[in-house]
Amino acid sequence: MIVLALTLVIAPWIALQAGTETGPLEREARAIERSLRCPVCEGQSVADSNSSVALEMREEIREMLAQGKTRDEILQYYVNRYGEWILYMPPPRGVFLLGWFLPFLAVAAGGWVVYRWLRARAGTEGTRSPASARAAPAPEDGTPGEDGEGAGDGVDWQRELSRWM
Repeated sequence: MIVLALTLVIAPWIALQAGTETGPLEREARAIERSLRCPVCEGQSVADSNSSVALEMREEIREMLAQGKTRDEILQYYVNRYGEWILYMPPPRGVFLLGWFLPFLAVAAGGWVVYRWLRARAGTEGTRSPASARAAPAPEDGTPGEDGEGAGDGVDWQRELSRWM
């Protein structure tokens, strides 16, 4: 029974150790594969894809690393071959700058719109028209006053809520 328990614990550990990356060359190959888009797959990197093109690209990457080529040289090889869309992280220049800065600009613009809306709303809440300013306040019994607004009966918040819906 103890042998069976040890086998169940040790066997998966040995299998995991056999499948781990073996050295810096393999780690660099995996990093390059993750930074390249698979040319035939939608939304997958070369590392994640199982297509024949991705498998060939993985072999080419390892061969180039074995020849002593650097990461930048390998990436430039694929950019020359497929274009800059092959890179998962486009360079921060030219039209690609939109992809880098547009999300921040959208958040800033949204914040500005909310700020202006809140300011405009705060400015109109405290003001009353001259006619309603002269009107008598609503009675405390909940019946509508001269300006038609009820006092404490919940009509005000219901009107406000329905106005925003």
